[in-house]
Formats: sequence, structure tokens, C-alpha cells
Amino acid sequence: MFVPQAAQGFTLLSADIEMVDLGTEFGVEVAPRRETQVHVFDGKVELYPPDTQRAAENRIELLAGSGRRIERSGKSSPITADPQAFVTTRELKQRVDQDMALRAGLWARHLPFGTGGDEQGIGLYLGFAARMGSVANWPMDSCGCCC
Repeated sequence: MFVPQAAQGFTLLSADIEMVDLGTEFGVEVAPRRETQVHVFDGKVELYPPDTQRAAENRIELLAGSGRRIERSGKSSPITADPQAFVTTRELKQRVDQDMALRAGLWARHLPFGTGGDEQGIGLYLGFAARMGSVANWPMDSCGCCC
């Protein structure tokens, strides 16, 4: 997540922690029913446990290259920031562009669909996930392909 200078002080909340951006670029992973990880790539982020009203005595400061793993119990431990664990906006755009070209080709191969016979249309479900190899999930038919 890149936060421009004008948005300094931007706050992000998870069930485990309140994150305050202080002019930075950082990644956040919130795992359901497990933990939150904060990775700071540039600048500084302040962390506060929930419901502490940002009290100074509860503040954890993270600088570039550092991170923190916060468990649901509130226990936290330092980690090293890992930029490879996150997809950048540039990488995401490349994936979307590749996916759009693929879908356009598949769409063209299947037109016109629904006109009778054995032709089938294409059903699409688009899901964006940072750690998946593709940003599209194609439903498969009985022959195991997407056509």
C-alpha cells in the first residue's frame, strides 16, 4: 500500500491492531482467525493495540525494513519486512492486462454462444488475490476445460 504525503496520518484497522501511516509504503496481511502482519518498506508506521486511544505507552514504531506479527491474543513479535510477499500495483496491472487479453481471446473463440447446438457461453468469476498466479478463476465444464 502506497500512501501519498497528502494522506499522512491515514489509519488502517484490523481486529488485532490500529496502524497509522506516517508517510510511507507498507504491506499488511490479515489472516482470518490467525494474525496480522505489517511490513514497512519505506517511511514509518505506528501500531496501537485496539481500544488504547493511541496512548503513547502502547505505541510500537516500525521503520523501513521492519515489520511486526500481531497474534489475536495481542502478543506481537518483530519480523523483517518482505516486499516479495506482496504484489505491487504495477505487477497487479500487468496481471490484469494479461488476463484481459486471455479473456478477449477466449471470448472471441466462443462467439456467438447460446445460439443452439452444443455451444456454451463462458462463465467468469474474477477474484484478485495477491499470492495467486492468476487473477481470474475460470469455471471448468465436464471435459475439464473452460470451453
